[in-house]
Amino acid sequence: QLRDLLAYPTKDKREILTVYQNNVCLYNTLRKTVSHPLKDLSFSPTCMACEHGFLAVGGQRSQVVVRQLNSNWYLLVV
Repeated sequence: QLRDLLAYPTKDKREILTVYQNNVCLYNTLRKTVSHPLKDLSFSPTCMACEHGFLAVGGQRSQVVVRQLNSNWYLLVV
């Protein structure tokens, strides 16, 4: 379901988070740039949620990664 693979990390909706293969991409529509909050994951995410400054992605076999977007902190559960 595509709705689970698109998210707006900020309220102004100038940035869009999406999944591409085993990466999570952050598109800035104002600057027209792309960054990767999560890159080269060991799985392809099938769901994603972003709230309160945290990004969580999950896979088909109980894989979960949670990342705080304003720091380098993350948690990987496989």
